Order: sequence, then C-alpha cells, then structure tokens
Amino acid sequence: MTDIKHYLNDGANWQAQCVLSYVRSHIDLPNTYKVLVGRYENCREQGYIFTLCKDYLQLLHIAVYEHRNVDSLVIKTFRGQFTNTPRAEDLGMENKWDYDMDFPYGSVLDCGKMVVDNIEYEIKSINEYVTNGIKDYNELKGVVDNHKGTFDELFDDLKGHNKDNDLFDVNYKSITASVYRDDVGNIKLGEYFDVYLLTKANPFYEHISVEQLKNHFNLD
Repeated sequence: MTDIKHYLNDGANWQAQCVLSYVRSHIDLPNTYKVLVGRYENCREQGYIFTLCKDYLQLLHIAVYEHRNVDSLVIKTFRGQFTNTPRAEDLGMENKWDYDMDFPYGSVLDCGKMVVDNIEYEIKSINEYVTNGIKDYNELKGVVDNHKGTFDELFDDLKGHNKDNDLFDVNYKSITASVYRDDVGNIKLGEYFDVYLLTKANPFYEHISVEQLKNHFNLD
C-alpha cells in the first residue's frame, strides 16, 4: 500500500495532477485532432504541458504548474514546433511573472476548465483561419487573372519579393503565394500557398492547395 499523498506521484504538484485528470476526462476532440501531454519541470515549478496537434502540426501548447513563489496555479500558452516536450526556456517568458492566467490555491477545476476551453477555442478558430486562407487565395487569384499590365507591373502592384526572371512571391492578407510567368508568357498564380496564423507567426499550413485544405477540414 502507498500513502495516498504519494500515489500516482510522477513529480508534478498535486494541483497540476488534478488539472491533468480534469482535462483527460473532459476533453472531446474531433477525430483529426489529438492532445499530447508531457511533464513540465523547472525547479519548484512541476506540472504538465498540453499540446494540441492536427496532422503533423503542433497548434498550441499550454503549460500548467504551481508558481514557484506562491501556491497558485498558472497557465502559459505558447506556439512552436518541438521534437520533445517543450522546456522552460521554450515558453519564451520574460520573467517568472510572465504567464497568461493564475488561479488561487485549490482551484483545480477552474484551471482545468480553462485548459479545455483554450483547446476547444483553438479548434473552433481553425476553420476561420482556413476559410480566410481560401478566401484570400481566391481573391489574389482574381487580381492575377484580371491583371492587364506586365509581369513587372504586377510585381510592383502586389509589392512582391524574392523576384526571379519569371517568378516572385507575394504576401497577401493571410497567405503567401508565388506568381509566375509560364513558357508562353501567361501570368499565373501558383496552386500552392502558405496559410498564416493571425499572429503572422509560423505558417499554419505550408505549400497547400485550396482542394487540399478543403479535404483536410471537410469543407465544401
């Protein structure tokens, strides 16, 4: 027999363990999503990092732990792609008080609910990102298809970059795509593009087509 205070003790604070149990029992994910969890270890701060994934992409990380100076639980959300569980330095915190939310000692249900709410909000937001990406691509395609000037004039109009003789890249609202000139001189928009998060951080989906996006998210 083991003292109940130490049963299932993996090194994390008991409050963080309760949050883990809450998230595990309350999260309801679409089939194409999953949540990975790993231990967060930073001296006295011992908790967990929840990572929301779709396909190969890590969408959102949420660290939960008891603050080193007080007994409150804190949440820190961040983004990035990591091979292993993110470490303390991966959170990008300016100091020990740089977190998103805190919860009084014992408020494990409120903290757990906030983790679940953040995950569910991220999933709901994805359709907005994707829909905007498709809309912006089709809008840009209309600009390219209806352009009456020269290739160089279109480059200037779209404020293009990385220009080659017959190719340049353009940032257009939520996407980045390539405009090119084919063998007979026709100006066209590349089929593949990158969709960016609203933060303009890392591409949400890289080098993907409209049809691929629709198939990924079951959009008509």
